[in-house]
Amino acid sequence: MASDWTPVVLKKEMKAKPKSELALHQAKQKGQVEVQARGPSQAASAAAAKLDNAEVGEYKAPTITLEFKLALQKARQAKGLSQADLAKMINQTQKLIQDYESGKAVPQGPIINLLNRKLETVLPKIPKPKKQPNAFDD
Repeated sequence: MASDWTPVVLKKEMKAKPKSELALHQAKQKGQVEVQARGPSQAASAAAAKLDNAEVGEYKAPTITLEFKLALQKARQAKGLSQADLAKMINQTQKLIQDYESGKAVPQGPIINLLNRKLETVLPKIPKPKKQPNAFDD
């Protein structure tokens, strides 16, 4: 039985990237290389310009007051608890209690309430950070 099928070979023309400036120039002249301008879109550049022109203040990370740090430490010590003991009582890590007392972390409201209950004291309120004006608002 003879086969009516003939093999078909598909070939793709490979266009290698020009290696030298001369080869690139010649490829541009022949139309083998398409040059596209790259850069930010107009919308992105307008937003960037607005940010550049806006007077943006420095970012301030939220911090806790010295009064809060000392009150937490004194309340914990008055109960005779170590940082690890207090951490176990509120289901947190000892490192987190250490960060609260050193001012590296800011406790959230529910954790402050839990600390108040476990230490049987009222810790001072943490001031809310001031709202920064948004540069995108007109």
